[in-house]
Amino acid sequence: MKMEKAKELTSRAKANYLPIEVIFKEGEYRVDKVTSFDSNTSGSQTAPITYRAEEGAKVEFNGATVIDHTKFEPITDEKVKAKLYDEVKDKVLQLDLAAQGFTREDLDFVSINKEIPTTGSHGENLRTVNFFLNDRVQKISRWPNSGFVTFDKCVQGSTSVKDPYNGGRIYFSNPEPLRWTDAKEAYVEGLMYSEWYTESIPIKQINVDEMTIDLYRYAVRGVRNGHEYCVKNLVEEIDIPGEWYVDFDTMMLYYYPERPFREGDVFEVSTLKQAFVSLNNASFLNFKGLTFKNSLGMIQSVYDENGKILAFGRSNNRKEQFKEYGGGIEFGNNSHDIIIDGCTFKDINGTGVRSIGYSGYQTFWPNMNIYVQNSNFYRCSEDAIRVGTGDAPTLQQGNFNVLNNFFYECDVMYGNNYCCGYTIKNNLSVRIFNHAIRADGAEFTIENNEISYGNYAMSDMGAIYCGRNTSEYGSSISRNLIMNYGPAPTEYRNYPAGAIYLDDVVGGMNITQNMSMARNKNYQSTGLIYGGGPDVHHYGNISLNANRGYVIQNRVGAYPDMLVRALEPTQAKLTAAQDTWFAKYPQIERHIEWMADTNLYDAQVQFYDNLTTNCDVSTYRTQADLKPYLTGRVDDAHIIDDLSIYVDPENYDYRLKMEAVKKYNLPETLPNEENLNIDTIGLQRE
Repeated sequence: MKMEKAKELTSRAKANYLPIEVIFKEGEYRVDKVTSFDSNTSGSQTAPITYRAEEGAKVEFNGATVIDHTKFEPITDEKVKAKLYDEVKDKVLQLDLAAQGFTREDLDFVSINKEIPTTGSHGENLRTVNFFLNDRVQKISRWPNSGFVTFDKCVQGSTSVKDPYNGGRIYFSNPEPLRWTDAKEAYVEGLMYSEWYTESIPIKQINVDEMTIDLYRYAVRGVRNGHEYCVKNLVEEIDIPGEWYVDFDTMMLYYYPERPFREGDVFEVSTLKQAFVSLNNASFLNFKGLTFKNSLGMIQSVYDENGKILAFGRSNNRKEQFKEYGGGIEFGNNSHDIIIDGCTFKDINGTGVRSIGYSGYQTFWPNMNIYVQNSNFYRCSEDAIRVGTGDAPTLQQGNFNVLNNFFYECDVMYGNNYCCGYTIKNNLSVRIFNHAIRADGAEFTIENNEISYGNYAMSDMGAIYCGRNTSEYGSSISRNLIMNYGPAPTEYRNYPAGAIYLDDVVGGMNITQNMSMARNKNYQSTGLIYGGGPDVHHYGNISLNANRGYVIQNRVGAYPDMLVRALEPTQAKLTAAQDTWFAKYPQIERHIEWMADTNLYDAQVQFYDNLTTNCDVSTYRTQADLKPYLTGRVDDAHIIDDLSIYVDPENYDYRLKMEAVKKYNLPETLPNEENLNIDTIGLQRE
């Protein structure tokens, strides 16, 4: 029974006013459209509705469509075969997708990337379809097969939608691009300009004479010498088992099988473009023990009444500028009292659990009393969880809880500047490409999380990141264990990578008893990057093996306009509920003075009782002599370069031994074996 049918049955049973359980027997349920819930299909406080797996059963909702792999055959087009490397010409197979009922509209992911992005803060990565062999993701053809190559030289193109097709030029010296002159829909992906996001740009042409890759359209911030890129979606670069390419003009799939197909193998392609479940004005619903996997997801452009593209991709005006499809469970607006417990979200081309109930400047009502707990997230192409909850301008609590979840190769969550009252606690994140947690708003709590290999490919980023909001009051980041953060030792970056990054004058939170160890010192790894925001209390933290233990920056002195931008969310709060904010956080009254004159800025930062071990520089200050000065208390961290002071450093237990606290007269606010139970950090599962 599919979920849509189950929903219909619960509507009939609601008349009994008793709790309802819908129990799915073990099996795989193919999904081709979203199941939507609203007030008419909701439960109630005394009679919630639960959709769950039978005890011990494996219940999977699958957004992919099976392909008959017996129809693969040797390549018949000699022109295509000639494009392959000699050693794989007899190994790459073809399959006619049209003959199996697929249309270009079903699977096309390349055409949309030629549309013009908005001038938002950063560009988009192309979301491809995924092909699976027995649930293993197969790789889109790529050069190089792993890692990236560096721009030998590049010429800046436009960075504006006003001149969209002046995309810039990348020079190359490797021989491989010379083979791509006939490539139809290849694209460049990489750190085009900044080091904190990647972007995908279609290739316009390969210029053999000048050894250049000309880009089809502009990158949001342009291209920069010395940065890294790869090229994807080329039949010419199918050269390792598992790689594929689709020619959308002929609807022919070219694939290098991992091994010869066997009886019982399942080969499939993601086709579900919507979320599995959509909640809009829904309440008192529970989803337990269910798996959602293999969705396609797309980002669809928004058009005006004349058919003109208004925007593509992210922008600062999310609601007006684009519609995003795909994901696991999506909250529309004004949904509340929802529990997602013990579920799995796997290979979701989109966000695992996505709440779009933005508040503040947005027009949605916030989603509230949401629990995402005891669940597993694998390879979600966007954030695993996106929070839209509460209302920071009025200090309305959202009570959105992310508890005891496991995340692998997907950013954990994102909460925006207008969220209020959410908790991220006891989660384990492993191998996170970008930030593990991005949190903003007010009155949020991030505590007792374990992060291993956070922001492992990015810099100018933090494993835990907050930014551009001077008034995140009532928020705390505490007792988190952050291990092996930052890029690999062989990768050079121009900007620092932090365990905790307080970017661009963000302020108002307490940060205490966090323990961090950098992956290496070969770049600017930093336990904390503090951007000069107001009323930050940072004490009792430990930083190990970093290039710089702690970085203290006076960004207001260096970039006054940065303060103006970071005050915008504060202005919204004071406009909506000034008296409420003054009563609870009277220090925000100073912000009104700064809005009138940035020279009156008064940070009142508190930085003390912190410790570093084996860091090249313990406490590093920049722009310290610039006005307005950073006011408050900024003490150098204690320095003890001796791992024996810790309980069990080989197993990442960086609590201090009490004998070391007494021997070195260290502050008892630092994590130690008496004031912190290491077993309370990370997953709390049997």
